[in-house]
Amino acid sequence: MESKHPIHVENCFGCDPHNPSGLKAVFTCSESSVIGSFLSNKNHQGPPGYVHGGIISAFIDESCSYYTRKFIHSDMLTIRNEIRFKNSARLGQKISIEVNLKQEKSRTVTISSKVYSDGKVIAIGESTIMKIKEKE
Repeated sequence: MESKHPIHVENCFGCDPHNPSGLKAVFTCSESSVIGSFLSNKNHQGPPGYVHGGIISAFIDESCSYYTRKFIHSDMLTIRNEIRFKNSARLGQKISIEVNLKQEKSRTVTISSKVYSDGKVIAIGESTIMKIKEKE
């Protein structure tokens, strides 16, 4: 059963290629995981020369949302993101992610994520997403 809402949303900060201030992230899927990436630029700066941690957090959230729309087929809301930063990412580098289902319950799913850049793990995340009940 497909969600009533598309995977991509117009003007989405994460994935719309036409949003001038967005990440313009692109995603591919295997049988059970989502791989995504974006090219960081000066608009993503935190400390001078480095990607802002909030941009990495937004990328994790966007990737988990993509996963749930693709594989869970339900509209969902993030209720928790736990992120451990391991390294920094320099501006101008490609930032990549892999997300996988860790656990699915009746109302929630837990998704694990790993963010990479320049051959290093940048962050490890675990997100809990709540399924939204459709109004009858």
